[in-house]
Amino acid sequence: MQMRGCVGDGALAALSRQLRRIAHSKRANSAPETSRNVQVFRRRFPTAIGEIARSARTPDVPMVSPTPTNGTRAVPIHEGHDKAAKRLLRDASMMADALRLCLPADVLADIDLDSLRLLPAEHVDDDLRRRRGDLLWTARLKSGGAVLIPVEAQSTSDRNMAARMMTLTGMSYEGIGAGLKGPDGWLPAVLPVVLHTGPHPWTAARDLAELVHPSSALAPYVAGPRYVLLDVRALAAHDLPQRNRMSVLVRLETAGSPEALLETLREALAWLGDDELGPVFVNWVSEVLMPLRFPDADRTGIEDLQEGVTMLAERAKEW
Repeated sequence: MQMRGCVGDGALAALSRQLRRIAHSKRANSAPETSRNVQVFRRRFPTAIGEIARSARTPDVPMVSPTPTNGTRAVPIHEGHDKAAKRLLRDASMMADALRLCLPADVLADIDLDSLRLLPAEHVDDDLRRRRGDLLWTARLKSGGAVLIPVEAQSTSDRNMAARMMTLTGMSYEGIGAGLKGPDGWLPAVLPVVLHTGPHPWTAARDLAELVHPSSALAPYVAGPRYVLLDVRALAAHDLPQRNRMSVLVRLETAGSPEALLETLREALAWLGDDELGPVFVNWVSEVLMPLRFPDADRTGIEDLQEGVTMLAERAKEW
């Protein structure tokens, strides 16, 4: 079966080639050759197959289903959109590329992006998990110490976002901040990030002081961190770097037609190569962006790409 869809030498093509090598050696009854090819496969794609199989079988991005037939609640488009964005930002390379686009040069230069680590659930306070479900990253600072980076994905502007980020910052400190104290006893810095992917401008206050009207005597006591806003449509107005995963998200979000959306996706898959985000982008476009932006568009192109993902997942299960 030949995989359709113009993905060039991208992730699907690379995986497909290695799977064909394994199948050929198995048909030739060459146990040593099969073993060698399987070892190469596992070395080159240590986790990609599991990611692809999960995406093809039970997508991380929920289906947008306005009229469910099985008695379950329909997933609102905006809810599926926010969850999809969070799924993408669970990837360290994606998060690093996002920070490259939104931080001032001096702040970015102090963060060791290679040390970015998504905090495991068992290291996050229970209340934080139950109330928020936000992403929480940490990284080393080159100047010493560490930084906590809570991330919130929004498709609509939230007037109370500054208050929410203040709460999240406090809970982050209570839950894990003490465990990240440096040898000198200082707590880590906190850098809250809000990713806005909605079609309308972000109008919410950036810090709590903008929401209250204290007297001059009380002004110093208005607390709350100022969050970094990563606004997709504002970024689209700039000349973005080509090989940047966050740039891919911006271009997909702001594509003006189904054809432009698919062309952007194919170009991204071509340079992403074996990157595990390739199948996630395919799933996100199919299950969220196409229904949201172009509900009446011909789905042949995106279904071809999904067929390639599904085929590779089935091949992977055989081995």
